[in-house]
Amino acid sequence: MLLPCVIRYNAQVCADDFVDLADAIGVSTTGGARVVADRLADATGDLAHRVGMPSALAPLGVRADDLELLTERALADSCMLTNPRRAEPEGILDVYRQAL
Repeated sequence: MLLPCVIRYNAQVCADDFVDLADAIGVSTTGGARVVADRLADATGDLAHRVGMPSALAPLGVRADDLELLTERALADSCMLTNPRRAEPEGILDVYRQAL
């Protein structure tokens, strides 16, 4: 449920990287790289829906009040060191807001 939001977040700095991924799963690569990244984000969301995953955080019991804590924990995660886009609190909070 976060992956489509994360793709869009990272596409702001590395949209070209998503073109090969889109092509590999049969998503159209016509148009600019940002358009392709959006299509890839949509395709990952569609796949999650088809396999029965929740499409948002709210059905899992996450509330708007929880997003600050989730953001803090995400920023403390060492995986953020290798994220293509520098993880900043407001950007991560926006990802969570979109996924809520």
